[in-house]
Amino acid sequence: MHAKTCAEAAPKAYGEGTEQVAAFWCQGAIAPNLIAWMRKMPAGNPHAPTPEAEKRWAEAAKHPDEADLQHAAQAAAEALAKVQAQA
Repeated sequence: MHAKTCAEAAPKAYGEGTEQVAAFWCQGAIAPNLIAWMRKMPAGNPHAPTPEAEKRWAEAAKHPDEADLQHAAQAAAEALAKVQAQA
């Protein structure tokens, strides 16, 4: 959810006369202090831990992984090719 908000806002931050030629988003681990903070939230708080949230946090801790790095390299190569084609 937060990543989607950032992805939509990012192009607006570049300024007039700029163009976003590519974007790459990757899951990453959540800072341990942020998880500790969320675990202190009372039940019912949107950031309170749930079994589902704990599973997502555990999965996030596995990233970036080798597949993520390969996708990043591919995205960078495609972006470079697009820029070179426009030149």
